[in-house]
Amino acid sequence: MDNKSFQCEICGKGFNTKAHLKQHLNKKYKCGLPLNNSSSEAINTEFMNMLKNKDMIISELKENNKHLTANNIYLSKQIKLIKNIINGKDKNED
Repeated sequence: MDNKSFQCEICGKGFNTKAHLKQHLNKKYKCGLPLNNSSSEAINTEFMNMLKNKDMIISELKENNKHLTANNIYLSKQIKLIKNIINGKDKNED
C-alpha cells in the first residue's frame, strides 16, 4: 500500500516521508513553477512563510471578523436611532 501522509500544501503532491516533502519544497523548481529571478523567489518565500504561519493568520482573520461584526451591530443600532429621530420617534420623548 502506498501511504503518502506528507502532502505539499502548494501543489497537493504526496510523499512517504517528511524528509522527501522538505526536499520537494527546497527545490529550485517549486511545485513545477520555475524560479528564475529574485522577485519570483521573494514571492515564493513570502508565500511559504504565509503557509508556515497559516494558523496564526486564520486566527487573526477570525478576530478581525469579530470586531467587524461588533462594529456592524453598533452601526445598525445607530442607523435605527437616527431613522427614529428623523421620523419623530425619539425614545427620549416618552
